[in-house]
Amino acid sequence: MRARVNRSVNLHELAVSQVKASLIRAATASESIVVREFSTCPKANRFLGLSPCEPDGFVRIIEMRGNQTREHLFYLEVDRSTEPLAVLESKAQRYSYHRYSGQFAEQCPRSKAIDCSGSFRVMFVLHSNERRNNFIEVLLRMKPQILTQVYLCTMPEVLTNPLGAIWVRPLDYRDAATGTVFDRDYCTHRQIYGRQLARDRIVESRIEKRTLFQ
Repeated sequence: MRARVNRSVNLHELAVSQVKASLIRAATASESIVVREFSTCPKANRFLGLSPCEPDGFVRIIEMRGNQTREHLFYLEVDRSTEPLAVLESKAQRYSYHRYSGQFAEQCPRSKAIDCSGSFRVMFVLHSNERRNNFIEVLLRMKPQILTQVYLCTMPEVLTNPLGAIWVRPLDYRDAATGTVFDRDYCTHRQIYGRQLARDRIVESRIEKRTLFQ
């Protein structure tokens, strides 16, 4: 059992390192993006709120648009589909509290020379579109719903083009599902998990993905 636990931890740490390497590599190739900080030490990224939370990563990115420079702040969570969705839901709740309680704005140092909203987003990297969609439905069932704070993509996408239009917010999913049998009212009330391959195909064909900075 001990060896199995260590293997799971090692695979998770490897996945986090792969995401970090991919993002830094893409930023290095870009003329307008600089990764100022990318901490992958959970204890260093730890914050208190509804309950203690140790994010997989904390990322500080500088974006240059003409004469304007903006600082974007992200937490990172990498999911290997080894935990129940309820665990991800709990994390999302803690991030929401961390932001809207004002705790993050008080604790996070920011450069006075850079335009920054004092807020943050959470990057969730998941195993597949199916896992992404199932988690989004959880976020849409929450009260209040989480619509724009969380950005989600799959591991293959983030390893291929992390700065591209690969990211999905729950709001984008809700818009894509509207007018189908998988619309937000249906998602809000569905409690029993079951594979929905038709849902995943329809949503993927309709959803508008975005970059991290949109």
